Amino acid sequence: MITEPFVGLRPFESAEAAIFFGRERETEILVNLIYSSGAVVVFAPSGMGKSSLLRAGVVPVLREESETIGPVLMLSDWRIDVGTQIRQSVAEQVGQVSTSKETTSLLSLLSNHRMRTRQRPVIILDQFEELLPERRDLAATWEELAPIINASPSPATLVLSIREDYLARLNDLMKRAPGLMSTSFRVEPPSVKALHDAVVGPLGMLQPQFKAEPALVSTVIDDLQRDDVGRLEVPLEPGYFQIVWSRLWEVDRESRECTITLQSYESEGGVDGIVAGFVDRTIDQVLSEDQKQLLYGVVRYIVLPTGAKMAMAVDDLAELLREDDMTDLARADSALLAKLGFRGQDQLGVKRRVIEELLTRLTRADAPVFRRIEYRQHIEFKLLHDVLGHILQEWRHRVRIASGLQLRVQLEQAQQQLTQQEANSQQQVRFRDGLWSEIQKARPGVTSPITGEREAAAEALGVVAIRASGVFPSVRHTAEEALNQLKQDRMSSVRKVAKRAVENLQEFDTMPTVPELPAPSETAYPFRFGLRGALGARRLLFFTQFYGLLSLCVISTFGADLITREVFPTARVLDYSVYRLLSLSLLVVLWTSIYAYDTLNNGVPWTAATWRRLVAPLLRPRRIGIGWFERLSVWPVNFLVPALIGNGFGALTGTFGRLPLGYLVAFWVANFVMWVSFGRAAV
Repeated sequence: MITEPFVGLRPFESAEAAIFFGRERETEILVNLIYSSGAVVVFAPSGMGKSSLLRAGVVPVLREESETIGPVLMLSDWRIDVGTQIRQSVAEQVGQVSTSKETTSLLSLLSNHRMRTRQRPVIILDQFEELLPERRDLAATWEELAPIINASPSPATLVLSIREDYLARLNDLMKRAPGLMSTSFRVEPPSVKALHDAVVGPLGMLQPQFKAEPALVSTVIDDLQRDDVGRLEVPLEPGYFQIVWSRLWEVDRESRECTITLQSYESEGGVDGIVAGFVDRTIDQVLSEDQKQLLYGVVRYIVLPTGAKMAMAVDDLAELLREDDMTDLARADSALLAKLGFRGQDQLGVKRRVIEELLTRLTRADAPVFRRIEYRQHIEFKLLHDVLGHILQEWRHRVRIASGLQLRVQLEQAQQQLTQQEANSQQQVRFRDGLWSEIQKARPGVTSPITGEREAAAEALGVVAIRASGVFPSVRHTAEEALNQLKQDRMSSVRKVAKRAVENLQEFDTMPTVPELPAPSETAYPFRFGLRGALGARRLLFFTQFYGLLSLCVISTFGADLITREVFPTARVLDYSVYRLLSLSLLVVLWTSIYAYDTLNNGVPWTAATWRRLVAPLLRPRRIGIGWFERLSVWPVNFLVPALIGNGFGALTGTFGRLPLGYLVAFWVANFVMWVSFGRAAV
């Protein structure tokens, strides 16, 4: 069942003979030539449909004539030697045992086959031009093929399908086989009727049958034959014809009326729009980014400002092309300019090579943008169709804009990177200075006669050593020296703190990933929490001030209640539950204030990163040695614990009705326990 009526740029295959229309006359001529000749050369410009004519037109007809013709071999993979391919193919078709070049020549192999079977093999060498540029010495190949061409009667028919611009490269073969070109066939552009049949025929083979509006077929043909000034021009490019109809089929294949319409053609932008989309896709798929930059410069010379096409030789393009012809982005890339031949040695030779490689890629059957014309050693390229002139100019304009924007982005990114590097450098300096400052603050404590100050110095130096790890080796070394000194202290408590700091440092070194370093202005928390840090003078002062203020607020609340009852016994007063609610609200506000003040007082900015650093240790308690009660006390919501304890104690003692003494006692005890367990070291 046929589902795709058009094949696009790829050649038709033998299995698609049912939808191959418009080449009936050429098929008949070629079949007759093959019957009557030992060698036929089929040539035409690139994209004219040679392969489709042979595969879907000639081969099916020849294979039906099994009595006198056979086998029919279609060869197009030139990575393997021609003679080897023919031997292997004949062996597969007729079961020939001896296929080695040493035991029999190709001529003898084919002659023996014809004598045994009374059938004449037909060997089609398709896209033969692909063999020529890749082989420097083809003498062995010509020695294999020439005897077959010269033999009379011929044991087989050789069909060479080759691009017209490569015919000159068959000179060496023609010297050995002078009659090679005596039977040749040039594939001409299809006629208007053939193009009409190539549309109507395949659509009629579908189930259900499709059709194209009559005006659409003639419009497409006229638009493809029109030159850049609106005159009808011959020939029409079959490849572009297939591109247009493949696109229209994609648009209207779901049509309920089973019709490809003129409206769809116009909505796609006509020939210009469809071909422009194809050219853009082809350039993106076939060319590298460097080649796109080179094509930008080449288009300036190969397309006139009016959009008309102009044939140019590779040597001329290499001499004309200058660095100023490239985009701003390319001119800013010294490595690219050297790669394209604008810098370095042998600039002209490099430019010739890269330009020829670029344009050759765009002459392939799957990328028909240019046509290659070769006269002996002189190679020229020109656009395949006039419609491509304006399309490539528009593409060049888009590339210029895109390159300018990309260059601007690169410059902005480079500036941002430079600015960031400068900022990072300044930040590193501030970070380093901050660490040295902390070491200087801790130095007096190392030699202090007060045990508590030496312990605090050991903890502070441990933090500095961890923060300097992997960043400032000299800072860490200084901190470690001071810690080693404190490990020899006369007091066991000081030695214990210093030893614990060293263990923390060693544990930090063995971690698989290095934690995020704090900002220079921050003071990191130690990894372990202790009672001594919680009982520092500054922390006890905070405790007394804030909880004293809270106690006054609670007492004032109950005092106002008692005074109101005594002075205004008949006045309507608030229920005690309201006072309790007010006291709890004050508790929440003040506890949050304490937490915020304590955090800010330790030099930690109030950011999302701060919360992550406070919460992250709780997720890995075993690695930092924190107990469950200490982990609970770290959370900001831990004010609920003392509040519940205080209210519960007050309810049990029955003191809520008169004096909140029990409430205050429970409140102070519970919060003091929480404060001690929280235990971050004072700075």
